[in-house]
Amino acid sequence: MSPTGKGDEAGRTAWSRYWAAGQGSAACLPGAPARVSDLLAETWQRFFQRLPEGARVVDLGTGSGAVPLLAYGCRPDLDLTGVDYASSLPVPDRGITMLAGVRMEALPFADRSVDAVTGQFALEYG
Repeated sequence: MSPTGKGDEAGRTAWSRYWAAGQGSAACLPGAPARVSDLLAETWQRFFQRLPEGARVVDLGTGSGAVPLLAYGCRPDLDLTGVDYASSLPVPDRGITMLAGVRMEALPFADRSVDAVTGQFALEYG
């Protein structure tokens, strides 16, 4: 998405279609060798283990919700929200809120209301 907004709707539509078609995966890096996937999961798990009990975590560009799913698997006490610009997202597992149609530059959260922000492959799209 450009800062001018040009092409924003096309991007939203493309990602919405991608997720609606079931193209996404619950894996953090689908198709990666097991060693890479394991290392990625271990890295996220170490991060989530360091958060305080009940911490509020927002995952930017969440897509299929892979990062919040990992977080929930190791820390179900966390308050997990995935946000994505796509207008429709996969239905999350329990314990995870998904917000579709949200630009990461305009998050709907009050100042200082989030304890941690994640974004595995999202920043390049913001």
